[in-house]
Amino acid sequence: KVADYAFTYDNPDVTEVDVVPLDEFSEKHALPAARMIIMDIEGSEYFALQGMPKSLEACHYLYIEFEPHHLILVANCTADEFFGLFIQQFSQVMFFRSRKTFDLKKEKDLFNQLIESMFRDNISDDLLFSKVLPGTM
Repeated sequence: KVADYAFTYDNPDVTEVDVVPLDEFSEKHALPAARMIIMDIEGSEYFALQGMPKSLEACHYLYIEFEPHHLILVANCTADEFFGLFIQQFSQVMFFRSRKTFDLKKEKDLFNQLIESMFRDNISDDLLFSKVLPGTM
């Protein structure tokens, strides 16, 4: 959304890519549900997540980069808008840098406080969301 110097300082080639929602692609090609989804698409995660609600519901794990700079300049969204696309699908989250883990059913307020702080201070981290699966408790 914003042509920030950080994205253009080295004069990259611009390539247009046709995209299709993951759920639509999976259905068309009769692909089995993914158990784990790994996303690192430089700020476009927000847009990709919009096209994959069924895939998120079916997967057990989501590994995703939280980069406030990208949310603001690439996706033009807030942290609440970003996490609102998928957080209800998961019960736990682990932050890789701080090694903090939250039970999203019991500690959602603490999770939100940390995310707000990270967003405000432009602190990024990789997050692993997971579901408590039947028979694993």
